[in-house]
Amino acid sequence: PVQIGRGYSRVETVFNGTPYHVITTHLETQGIRPVHDAQALELFARFGDLPGVTVVMGDLNSDAEGVEGDPSWTPTYGFLTANGFVDLWEEKTGRDEIGYTCCWEPDLMTGALDERIDFVLVKPPSGVRSNGNGALPGAVHMDIIGEEMGDVVYPPGVYPADHAGLFAGFNVPRGLLTRRGGR
Repeated sequence: PVQIGRGYSRVETVFNGTPYHVITTHLETQGIRPVHDAQALELFARFGDLPGVTVVMGDLNSDAEGVEGDPSWTPTYGFLTANGFVDLWEEKTGRDEIGYTCCWEPDLMTGALDERIDFVLVKPPSGVRSNGNGALPGAVHMDIIGEEMGDVVYPPGVYPADHAGLFAGFNVPRGLLTRRGGR
């Protein structure tokens, strides 16, 4: 038997009458797809239809830039975005910037970022994306941090992790969610 110790963390809050659910997780690697796929389906079953705003972020091990058959690809990214989750990286940059965040070599000094498997995905309440162009209303900010040696503070020449990080922020226009009851 094999035991896999992955999980998730979840925080819930209410802001201006709208519930916000923030979930962070690290799904299993693509190398054991049946486990990865089961984790993704469980994540969606638990958090895919919550009232208010749902944010799922983390290392989902599903390459948004890959295609079926690539070693880094799984159906998870496409499944989540097809079911109402908005990729904040694409929301901010479109396809103008690729947004690779993975992976440095184990020595954390060499390698190249050539996969986009880390995400911040937001599912707004139903009806909020009704502006016709599929865009999340309001301001979105996204940045990759730790992808350049200039980002590294200590120790010199060593990246802090095998992935670069994502910084995300979004602001839904005041009143938009509360007019719709946060649903």
